[in-house]
Order: sequence, then structure tokens, then C-alpha cells
Amino acid sequence: MPVGPPEGRPSTPSNGCISDGRSSPLRWISEAVKERRTNRGFFFIGCRFNDQMLRTYARQITKRSNAPRLAVLDAAALTNKGRRFFAASPITLIDVPTGEAAARLVG
Repeated sequence: MPVGPPEGRPSTPSNGCISDGRSSPLRWISEAVKERRTNRGFFFIGCRFNDQMLRTYARQITKRSNAPRLAVLDAAALTNKGRRFFAASPITLIDVPTGEAAARLVG
């Protein structure tokens, strides 16, 4: 007897991705969002990249967005893994404390 959701009901696995139980996860990213992310860069502000999940998320974003890719953060606060991540990634690091960068952006 198969285990899974009742026929026609989507399931939500532990990764949070919706699936119909029979095929790959349903695609829920709209075409407008796909178009925007392929024609624009990405700006990370205040991301510390001190966790593997954050670095993985940033890698996925950089794979799906065009340049420029910028990150504003205090480089002195980076961990060793964070430094290696930036050395291997196409993200340009802008070494400014987050509070100062936010104040400049706001005006």
C-alpha cells in the first residue's frame, strides 16, 4: 500500500517544497520573478555568511542572477569560512559596517 497524501492533495516535505507526490516539486516561482532575477544583479546587506545555509542560499542566488552581485558588510567580522566563500564567489564585497551603509542608503 503506497504511503503519501490522499489522491489529489499536495504534500509538504520537510524542506518546505510543495509536491504532488508523483513528480518533482511544483514550480511556484512566477515568470515575472524569473525574468527580473535574470536581468538584474543582487545586493546583500547585513548578511554575515557565517552559516552554511546562508552561503548555500547566496550561491543559489548568484547562479540565477546576473552581475553585479554586491555584499555590504564589515569584513573584519567575517569568519574564516566566510572569507573563503567570498574568495570563491562572484560577489563583490564592500567593506563598510552595516549601520553606516544603511545610514548612507536612507539618506
